[in-house]
Amino acid sequence: MDSFLAGDYGSALLKFDEILSKGFNALHFCAALSSHFRDLMVTRNGGLDSLLELPDSLRKRYSEQSSRCSLKFLYDALAITTACEAGYKQAINPRLHIEFALMRLAFLSKASAGVSEPVPAKSEPAPAPVPVAARPEAASAKPAASPESAASPAPAAPAPRERKRPAKTGSALSLTSILEEEQAAKSTAKAPAVADELPEDEKLQQAWNEIPAEYASSPRLANTLKNALLDIHTEDGIKVLTFKVSNASQEKWIRENRLLSLEGILQRKTGSSRIRLEVGVIPAEEKEAQPYTDHEKATALMGQNGEIQNLVKDFGLETK
Repeated sequence: MDSFLAGDYGSALLKFDEILSKGFNALHFCAALSSHFRDLMVTRNGGLDSLLELPDSLRKRYSEQSSRCSLKFLYDALAITTACEAGYKQAINPRLHIEFALMRLAFLSKASAGVSEPVPAKSEPAPAPVPVAARPEAASAKPAASPESAASPAPAAPAPRERKRPAKTGSALSLTSILEEEQAAKSTAKAPAVADELPEDEKLQQAWNEIPAEYASSPRLANTLKNALLDIHTEDGIKVLTFKVSNASQEKWIRENRLLSLEGILQRKTGSSRIRLEVGVIPAEEKEAQPYTDHEKATALMGQNGEIQNLVKDFGLETK
């Protein structure tokens, strides 16, 4: 909600990716988002408290958040999320389907704030010419020009003013224009000088951290690369990067299908060909214990998030 109200679609997409990486269902996420907008709309109307089944601690938070949202924003947001739910199962790319809805929600805050396309200034119509017969000076004969008036040149007609086109302001809300401006800013921006001052190993680590974004269309591979353990060392003047994945199946598939392309991406990002990439498997003693049962997953989630603990306590829930 903070990302939507700030118009920051980038952080909204990153938060959605973080939620998916923890194993949550994308359709359930969208349905819960619709329910949240509904509860915010109900909270804005003080006479509908009976429709909310929330503890007092959450009622205050809902009241604070709803006060920062206009009723039009909540109404339009609910229309976007419910339409996203309805079309989810028919979408060819379900993740992109939800991400597009999140981007629309982020742009919605600017639209509800009164942002509109600039309207070009209308030119005033020229006055209708007066008929010659109606002019009083036309009825009388023109006086003869005096020598002084004949000698002096006639005053030059003022040059026509060039009508200026309305300047493009930042109030124009267009997804295409926003993306074009961001692309232009990226192409003209210069790389910070600090990056050149980083040690070589840190440059390699930074380049590796950027690789998962190259595989955004393959969430499983991107998540595997993001969670891999990386080791950097030097052999005969060549930097060797060894990343370890969780099991032998992942290691075999990456070695046969992606290892060379990953190495090429690293060389392109660092501008060095003296880099070798290797893949291995994380030893059993280095692996973190992964929760498997529902009880273990619920306990781990409560340990990571204090708000979940408060939710379980307020509603008297059991973790089975």
